[in-house]
Amino acid sequence: MRAGALGIAVIGALSIGAANAQAPDTPLPQGAAPIQAPFEITRDHIDYEIDSDGTYEKRTEERVRILSEQGLHLLRQSGVAYMTGFQDADIEEAYTLKRDGTRIDVPSDGFFVTSGPATKGFADFREKMAVFPNVEVGDEIAIVKTFKQKEPWFKGQFYTDVVFGSLVPTHDVVITVKADTSELPLYVDMTGLKQGETKTDGDETTWTWTFNNDDSIIPEPGSVAERDNAAHLTISSFKNFAGLAKAYEDGAHDKTIPDDEIKALANQITQGVTDRREQAHKLYDWVSTNIKYLAIVLGKGGLVPHQAADILHSRYGDCKDHVVLLEALLAAKDITSTAALINTDSSYTLGTVAAPDLFDHVITYVPEFDLYMDSTARYAPFGVLPDTDADKPVLQTATGIVGRTPRLTAANEQVASKTAITIHEDGNAEGTTLVTASGASGIALRALMASLLPGMEANYIRETIPGASDGTLEKGDPSTLTDPYVMAAQYTLTNATPLPGPGAVAFSIGDHPFSLPLAISASLPSRKDDYVCGSLHLVDETTIYFPAAQVITSIPKSNEIGADEMKLTATYEHVDNNGVKATRTLDIDHPHATCSADYYNKVRPQLIAMNAMLNAQVLYDLKPEKPVAAKKKKPAQKKNPEKPLLQAQAETKLKSSQN
Repeated sequence: MRAGALGIAVIGALSIGAANAQAPDTPLPQGAAPIQAPFEITRDHIDYEIDSDGTYEKRTEERVRILSEQGLHLLRQSGVAYMTGFQDADIEEAYTLKRDGTRIDVPSDGFFVTSGPATKGFADFREKMAVFPNVEVGDEIAIVKTFKQKEPWFKGQFYTDVVFGSLVPTHDVVITVKADTSELPLYVDMTGLKQGETKTDGDETTWTWTFNNDDSIIPEPGSVAERDNAAHLTISSFKNFAGLAKAYEDGAHDKTIPDDEIKALANQITQGVTDRREQAHKLYDWVSTNIKYLAIVLGKGGLVPHQAADILHSRYGDCKDHVVLLEALLAAKDITSTAALINTDSSYTLGTVAAPDLFDHVITYVPEFDLYMDSTARYAPFGVLPDTDADKPVLQTATGIVGRTPRLTAANEQVASKTAITIHEDGNAEGTTLVTASGASGIALRALMASLLPGMEANYIRETIPGASDGTLEKGDPSTLTDPYVMAAQYTLTNATPLPGPGAVAFSIGDHPFSLPLAISASLPSRKDDYVCGSLHLVDETTIYFPAAQVITSIPKSNEIGADEMKLTATYEHVDNNGVKATRTLDIDHPHATCSADYYNKVRPQLIAMNAMLNAQVLYDLKPEKPVAAKKKKPAQKKNPEKPLLQAQAETKLKSSQN
């Protein structure tokens, strides 16, 4: 989240179309994308008063100036969300401030209570909203909100985490925190803000931080989350991550004790299996396949899981519930496991202060096999994590250890795509593609195929394969959690290439669900921030067969281009039946899930050369007709035929010798 609820709900919308907006006059860092933001925050004052038991009150004053029609559409209303029973909130005042200074208060019938922010499950959130009257571009909207945490989520603990993005210009931000630190010590992790004077009055301490951002800059595509490189403020009463882990375990551990029903189920699932790792495999598959993911945030449901037996009976639950039931089933077979707190966005660091807001997901860790498992990733085979879980810091709650999930590597992230295109005399073509994908790529492909409704395969082919007019898919059973996953496509291409020649065909023709150019990714002229860079071993083999009336006049030369941690190899060869085969192999093996801007800027020339190499084409032409050979005629004999020169010379020499 970021300071100011007015900005929180619209950050995603701001990213759309922002690249085409007008740039400000302020010089920007190299690689940054300047925009004219649709609004700017002109005031954001946040005051916390924290009690020793972890409860607190927060008062927020916000003012936002609308700069465009897009901003006007986004900010006609604003409010404050809360969870009934545990929190309360109110709006003290809300008004429109016209450009001429006229203030128009929101009337009494302009306040509403809604069911709260949308979720993927069920939650008892509410939201008090204000709808601003007579708002135009250039006006400001202002709102003063109060929020009260009546019961802390973790007993006796307080925490908050604020991240300041670069997309919206933000001015006059002041955060004040007042607490009795003799009973509730607070720990702070701060970057990019200015800390004011810390005041002490007896046992009460008051901190102040300020922030200002005049520029509006679009985050670079693929960059790490802004909490990893932008201004942020984390405040927590947890002394360390071990303390946070214990607090989580206090609410979860007793839920994982297996009862007789769970023990019987574990024995049934693993019947005849004696290998302990294979037992864990069977139990994981059962939970992943049979327990539907559904978020239920009622009361403390966002932080505390349900009883394993209840989850088993309902056959649904969120990530915490998945972990609890799997932990209970494993425990029934004497296999120890623990919950592991993780985040699924593009943040790869934790910072120095422990706060629950740093995590948004829970997975399972089995120390005996040093194995992480995510049973909520429905199409993830045993021991395979989706890319959003890879190379991430995790907090193992049973031990308090901060670990890290395995990174993607070229050895475990492999894709092989084999395509054959047969071009007919009319220029249309038939194609087949066989794809074998393992690791996170296999999860993604399996999930994509599972999402297609029956009868939608032809539409999918037409939408994803350029020039395709019809086709079928052989998907197998995506719900079967095997690695690798294999699928095939058959399709018809209309006007694949103009015939008769001369002409050229690129090897990108047909179905290529894993794009080599996208994997290489050299579109940005430069970078200034770290970015997410996955590892992969991708083999793309494409064979093109031409009709008999055509002749292949030229094929590309085989080539290889290397860059640090990356290599692209391309080989081309003639094959029988008037064909040519291209085999392009891309190896990417980064030591981490993120790469630095310096790395990208250094290797970009090689990346551009790789993409240029992928543009290679095969040239063809209409086969020339063979001329009909004419029969040779014997020359007619003349009375005095002209003699060949050599014969005449020989006769002259003979006469001379006789004389």
